[in-house]
Amino acid sequence: MKPYGFTNGDYRFNVKKFIKNILPTFLVVYFVKRNLHKKFTTEYLRNNYVSDLTDSEKWTLLAFLLMLEKSKKEVNYLEIGIYAGGTIKFLQENTAATHFTGIDLFEDFKPSEDNTHMWKNYTKTQVWESLGIKRVYLEKGDSVSVLRSFKKTEKKFDFIFIDGNHTYQATKDDLEQAL
Repeated sequence: MKPYGFTNGDYRFNVKKFIKNILPTFLVVYFVKRNLHKKFTTEYLRNNYVSDLTDSEKWTLLAFLLMLEKSKKEVNYLEIGIYAGGTIKFLQENTAATHFTGIDLFEDFKPSEDNTHMWKNYTKTQVWESLGIKRVYLEKGDSVSVLRSFKKTEKKFDFIFIDGNHTYQATKDDLEQAL
C-alpha cells in the first residue's frame, strides 16, 4: 500500500484521511463562528458559570464563605472585577446567608497589554439579569472610586475578593482602598 501524500510526484487524495483530519476542523470553525454570538447573551450567562477562576479556586472561596456563615448571621462579600458574574453565581447558589456586592467596569472595560484579565463586553444589565436580584448588588465603575464611595457610607464587608485589573499597581490600589 502506498503512503498518504506525495507518491512518485503525484498527489494521492485519500477520502478517509480528509474526513478524519481535515473536515472536522472546517466544521468546528464554521459552527464556533456561527454560534459565538450566543455565548455573550444573558441566557448563556444564566445557564453557565462564566468565570476566569478554576473550579478549585471557586470551591476555596466557597469554603471560606461557609466558614463565615457558621459564625455570623449574615455575611457581606465584595468581589472587585466580576467579569460575567460566574463566581458570584456559583457562590450565591451554594450559600444561604451571604450578600454579594460586585464592582466592575462591565461594557466600559478596555483591554490593555499590562492587564491580563479576561475580556468580553458583558453589560451590567446582562450580568444582573443572569444573577437575579436575590442577595446581589452590582456597582458599575472604577474600583478605586467605588471603594471610596463605600468608605463614605461606611459600608463594611466580611470577605473581599480582588480580581479586577491584574497589574501590580491596580491590585495594590484596590487593596489599599478596600482596607
